[in-house]
Amino acid sequence: MGIPVDVNGSWKDGKPYVKVGGSWKEVQYAYANVNGSWKQVFANFNKATGGSVKDVANYNGSGETWRVHTFTSNGTFTVETAAQPFRVLTVGGGGSGGTYQGGGGGAGGMLDITSASIVAGSHSVKVGGGGAAKNATAVQGANGGNSSVGSQFVAYGGGGGGAGNGSSSTYRGKNGGSGGGGGSIAGGNSDNNAGKGTSGQGHNGAVGGSDGRTWRAAGGGGGAGSAGQNKGGEAGGNGGSGRASNITGSNVTYAGGGGGAASNSDYGKGGSGGGGNGANGNSGAGSPGTNGLGGGGGGRGTSAANYSGRGGSGVVIVAYQIG
Repeated sequence: MGIPVDVNGSWKDGKPYVKVGGSWKEVQYAYANVNGSWKQVFANFNKATGGSVKDVANYNGSGETWRVHTFTSNGTFTVETAAQPFRVLTVGGGGSGGTYQGGGGGAGGMLDITSASIVAGSHSVKVGGGGAAKNATAVQGANGGNSSVGSQFVAYGGGGGGAGNGSSSTYRGKNGGSGGGGGSIAGGNSDNNAGKGTSGQGHNGAVGGSDGRTWRAAGGGGGAGSAGQNKGGEAGGNGGSGRASNITGSNVTYAGGGGGAASNSDYGKGGSGGGGNGANGNSGAGSPGTNGLGGGGGGRGTSAANYSGRGGSGVVIVAYQIG
């Protein structure tokens, strides 16, 4: 919102300046005393285009109006005016679950920045896809893709879940925004490390359960709110919980971890924020993570006829005050 100025018979949107210490500074806010109360009469707000745009009145109960740009696929965010800080949320794509009593996929990394600087100009927006579902015997899940605005605010894709009954390299959950859960441990093998999450973005997955027998249950993938779980025995570990953000004007939970596959009916539940459930029993399929939330996919059982859960795609959201 500017101040109308008549330029050669046409009204233009003008910007006021004041001289401070010998230098002219652009005015960001101006107030007037109206009947004893100070009222805002001018504000120099941001202006931008790109993504799906929605204006939200009384934004989070503030009495202000904010504009929210949501990207669920790659695009361009073009800033015409960068007068005030932006809010930015980036969530990477979730990792897919592992196979053969596989671990749950880790959630995509999550960055929720309440005061961010984005300069004027065009910025490429990348939205990470979810890791692809797997059905080959004893293979790890795939990592999700990264999400970002230009080179800034990079949220890493979640780590793929570990494979059950695999080699020392494949039954580990992969590292990512949040780490993938470890696959089931054949014969009580203790070297079954879960994937690690990225500090400030997510949490670690859980190791796969083992009690010295084969086809034990797998660990849950990590989430943005908490680490994956390990129930032990034949039960699949739950995925880590996601984390809520109110950047859209209401609370939405993003980036839940995928559940680990179980040998019995006690499958790992997907974490809040779009995590997929693990397989229910040896032959079951993993459930997918939720697109647009960056949830991790659930681990698959032993049957090659089924797939592990794919990871959910991520999201990029930018918001700023307009009134």
